[in-house]
Order: sequence, then structure tokens, then C-alpha cells
Amino acid sequence: MIGRQQTLLLMRLQKKSLIELVFSWLDNPAECLPHRRPEGDDLGNLGHREYINDVRRSYESLKNEIISKRAVVERIIYVDWYRGLNLKQIADAEIQGIYDRPLSMKWTASEVRIYDATNKNLHKLKENLTRFHAPSFMKALQKKLKPLIDNDIQISQHPEMPLVILRIQLFESESSRSSTNRHLPSSRRVVFCAIPSSFDHIFHTTFLNPYQKLMKEVIEATLSKPGFQIKLESSSLSSRSLETLVHLRSTSRYSTAPAGWSIYAKNEVDESPIMSADEVIGRKLKKIDPNTDNASSDRKRRKVINARFGVLDPDESGNNDISESSQPALGPETALQRAEFLLEDEYRDHTQVASFTPCIRILLEGSHVFEGLRQLAQSGNIDHENMPAWVTGEYAISHGTIREGKLVK
Repeated sequence: MIGRQQTLLLMRLQKKSLIELVFSWLDNPAECLPHRRPEGDDLGNLGHREYINDVRRSYESLKNEIISKRAVVERIIYVDWYRGLNLKQIADAEIQGIYDRPLSMKWTASEVRIYDATNKNLHKLKENLTRFHAPSFMKALQKKLKPLIDNDIQISQHPEMPLVILRIQLFESESSRSSTNRHLPSSRRVVFCAIPSSFDHIFHTTFLNPYQKLMKEVIEATLSKPGFQIKLESSSLSSRSLETLVHLRSTSRYSTAPAGWSIYAKNEVDESPIMSADEVIGRKLKKIDPNTDNASSDRKRRKVINARFGVLDPDESGNNDISESSQPALGPETALQRAEFLLEDEYRDHTQVASFTPCIRILLEGSHVFEGLRQLAQSGNIDHENMPAWVTGEYAISHGTIREGKLVK
């Protein structure tokens, strides 16, 4: 049972990641020492250092050989750590799974808000926000959690994005915790947080069950300081892509210029202030289509739709010979796999005096819901002239309530 559960965990990783993970464990023998083979084995009399070096050489050879990922996993589970992976190794494997499979988990962006003793929102006073330092935060979090519940916390710097990943595991009692896990931890007692360098938002997995709600309260208490209270409040954005959350909720010019405004954040409209007059005129002349007056209605509709969604039209780039198959599209950095909106508009029947307000739920799912809506508008299935802003992604949210055409929450 132990081998099967941990085999499934490691099989989610790429072969290269598995071997690099093993190397990191071998570099940390104090916590991840390989399990010695029984007495009588050819290598049973080697010292710890020699034994670790021998194991390292074995994995270096596996790295260069054409061998299946399953063979590497079986070597880890049934040979070098045959007694089972410990808490740190399981945490390392789960965090590496976030890097290898970026869409494997659902993340929610919560805004970090500051309140004073009178419960007044002081979010604009950035100097009152504690500067984030990952090791210090981890120690402070452990100190807050210790009187309440046993825990294990691991941190990792994201290899590609300005994020620190925290994995927090809670235990019902000390007896349920052991140096080697007999069973993989329940997802109900594990919370992942991704904290951007800007520290104005925290991305996390769900805070639904009592364990997870406890973690939210402890995180808020850890970030707070005398005179100021920190609260994590919904920013109405959830996604399976951390890249999307970083793009839309971190401190950058893109987070304040979504959808149609993104062309300004990408410098696709404004000319450089250091360009000469001749260069500016030359760029503008390239964008002029000599057949503008004769442009078809379809072409005009395409330009309007692309502008609403923040896609640079081929005409604006100066290339008027782009085929339909190579038309530009929304990038993966704004991809949302799910969006849900509640529409509350007053309906008045002229035959009746009273009116009522029906509630209509609209659920959109796909690999990139706003790109799908853009393509539907291009094909004529959506009225592009009356498209509301929440359809184009201009609000940069994945769920909310729309009342009388406006976002209310």
C-alpha cells in the first residue's frame, strides 16, 4: 500500500525532475538519508558518505540512459527509500508537481488588506504592511500554529515566477506524525500558498474545511502587528494557472490594464519618447492600409472585437497579409479555465404592475474562456456591439454578480 500510494505521487513528475529531486535529497542526508541495505549486501559495509556517493552515481547513470520514468520511481520506492518517503520528501514531490503540471491545482487570489483598531481600511498605507521574508514568515507561522495543532511547513522558490510556494500540513495529534509516512496526507489537512514578491495578494488553495479555515486565521494573525490587522479578502479571481494570477493580481502594469487596456501595458500603442520624428512617422505610415475606405464590414468587426479583448489587430502591426489561420489570439498569461457570473436584472412585464428580478447563472468552462468568447464574437455568435465588459475580461475576475449591467461584487 505504501509503495502504491507513493509510486502514484512520483509518477506525476517528469523523469528529469525526479532525478534532480533525488540529487537534492542526497545533498541533505540529515533529513533524507537513503535507507541502508540489509547486512550481507555487497554495499552493506560502506560508510554513509561512500554509500551516498554510490547512490548518486547510480542516478547519474539513469539520467543519461534511455530508461522509463517508472524504472526510476521503482528504484526510489523499492530500493533506496524502501521504508517509505518522509514528510519532507513527500512535500518536495508535491511542490515539484506544481512546477511540472502547472494546471493541476485550483488557486484563489485573496487580497491582503490592512485595518486599524476602528476597522478602517488602510490598504493604501503600504508602509504598514510587513515586508515579506519567507524563512521569517515560516518560523512565525510555526510559532503561531504550535499551541493549536502539530504541523509541518516546507517552502520553495518558484523557478520561473516571482513566487514563494508554501506547503503547510496539519496533524490531528503528535501520534499521527512520524518520520516516515505510512500513508500520503489527506488533502483536507494540506494547504498550499503562493506568495508574490509584491505581497499585495496571496494565492492559495481552498479555505473550506475547519483545518483550512484555521490556516487562514493563523496566516492573518501572523501577518498582523500591534495596531494593524491583516485580513485576506476575496478578489473574485480563481484559476488553475499561477501565471494568470501573477499577471492579473501582482504589482505590474498588466494587473491594472486588463482586456482592451492591455495594449497600453504592452507598449503596442504609444510611441517611444526617444524615437525620432522620422521613425514615428514611418511607423504610423506602415499601419495605414491604402484600402481602408473599402474595408469590408467583417474586417471592421474583427478590429473592434480584437480591441475589446486586448488583441493587437494585424492592421495595427503594419502587416496586412496575415491569413485567417494565423490570426492573433489572447495569450496563455490571461487564461481562465472557469468563469461564473450571476445576472440580476429587473424584469417588468407591461401586462403586470409588479416587476421581479430573476437570477440567471452563467457558467463558462474551457482551456481559455475569454479567448473562446472572442472567437464566438468573431464568428458572429455574440453581438460585438453590445458586449458587456465582463464578457471581454475587462474586470479581470472569474466570478461575480452583475446587476443592471454593472459589477456589484
